Amino acid sequence: MEIKISSDNVPIFTFEFANSNKDEYNVLLLSDLHIDSKYCDKFLLEQVLGRAKENGWVIFILGDLFDAMQGRNDPRHSKLSLKNREIKEAYFNSIVDEVADFLEPYKECVGLIGYGNHETSVLHKNEIDLIRLLVNKLGANIVIGGYEGFVLFRLWSYRAREKRVLYYNHGRSNNAVVTLGTIEHNRLQNWLPNADVIVTGHSHSQLYFERKIYDVTNAGTVKEKTITHLKIPTFLNRDFGLSYSARLQAPPPPKGGWLLSFKFDSRHVHKPHLDPFPLSISFVRS
Repeated sequence: MEIKISSDNVPIFTFEFANSNKDEYNVLLLSDLHIDSKYCDKFLLEQVLGRAKENGWVIFILGDLFDAMQGRNDPRHSKLSLKNREIKEAYFNSIVDEVADFLEPYKECVGLIGYGNHETSVLHKNEIDLIRLLVNKLGANIVIGGYEGFVLFRLWSYRAREKRVLYYNHGRSNNAVVTLGTIEHNRLQNWLPNADVIVTGHSHSQLYFERKIYDVTNAGTVKEKTITHLKIPTFLNRDFGLSYSARLQAPPPPKGGWLLSFKFDSRHVHKPHLDPFPLSISFVRS
């Protein structure tokens, strides 16, 4: 796997399929981990990250890696949510150290970390960039993304070359507990027709659906194109009682991430209606 950054700051991940139909590359999409929160399900998260490390998956963390709600300028802060080790003057330094220690065993698997509303809130109110501090502390080859961004996957084999485009946006403020984000995603598709995968997070809900559109190849062949829509849930437990989730009337969230699996099928080469690099989606809970 090779990683480059384009002149427009788009990360380019090149996957080379050398062994006909047996090679496979997997990208694990995570969001809303809230690792420094006392309500983070670290046991489950460690199982998922351990599975990714064991199988050589690339990990994208697309916002709210941090919780970071206990700073003095955050209106959501609550002493009920503080852990003992956070009761110190250098709160943000403390949580960067905590998250870095947690991710240290898995840092070589992490390909990209983006920003969520929790990190951007700290950046705007305190002028502290938690993501950049974390990546510098980890010292690994990790791409620093944005609140939104594109990722280009180059899929190369000795018989075919294709690309897949992923667009991610951490998400809007509306929890959409009824529609689970389908309206938001259909709006995004209106101005992202070239994206193959559209991903959001933020609302701690789980969503997967596909939309078909028509496309025309350079040879003038009309073919169907599948646009995959994913909303990534969280690893945060819902605290019952006096928590911030209680004030939002938020339901208990699903926990896990989405796995993108890229494969090469030599039988589909030179067949315009078939995809030589079929993409499969699965949900990873542990």
